[in-house]
Amino acid sequence: MQAHYMRVIEGEVIGIPVPRPSWIDYAGARIGSAHMDDAALAALGNWRQVDQTAGYDPAIHLATGGGSYDPESGLATPAFSDRPVDGLKADAQQRVDQAAEAARLKYITGGAGQAMVYQAKVAMARAWLAASQPEDLSAYPLITAELGVNGATPLEVVTLWLELEGQWLAVAAQIEGVRLNAKADIAAAESAAEIKSVLEGLVWP
Repeated sequence: MQAHYMRVIEGEVIGIPVPRPSWIDYAGARIGSAHMDDAALAALGNWRQVDQTAGYDPAIHLATGGGSYDPESGLATPAFSDRPVDGLKADAQQRVDQAAEAARLKYITGGAGQAMVYQAKVAMARAWLAASQPEDLSAYPLITAELGVNGATPLEVVTLWLELEGQWLAVAAQIEGVRLNAKADIAAAESAAEIKSVLEGLVWP
């Protein structure tokens, strides 16, 4: 989980956790802090890292403001409550869909136009085979476009297309299975912890 930080002034925790600040106010000026370590952030900007063992997870919790500070460890613990489960479900299911799309893009090129090209190639390959592999390729421009690139002959080109389609469908089926099962588990979840468990347990091909 990404580290979060809170401001601590004279032992009092201020505000809610935020990602590591990229700038701080110091001596009346705003200065960049990307190069600073945590000790410098604390000394110059009063920013302290949130204790990651304290249970706060912005994915399932809502920071309510303030919290506690442990001077011995130098870590802050925010006050928080569980997010409403119904709202979490909608967000979690969207995250599953986004993760599924990211998994698909490991195997294919994204974009609606590219998807249409893939579909057209498969349809054209089957049509060319069904027409008894004619030498005249004027009705099959996508085959012509790939001659000498992905095959020396039309048969080599369409064979490659169909092999790739079979491989893609196998992977796509696995991804879809993970996606649908995860969304069903999220819909049935009764707590934020159960939803978090589903998201953390996702394994994509």
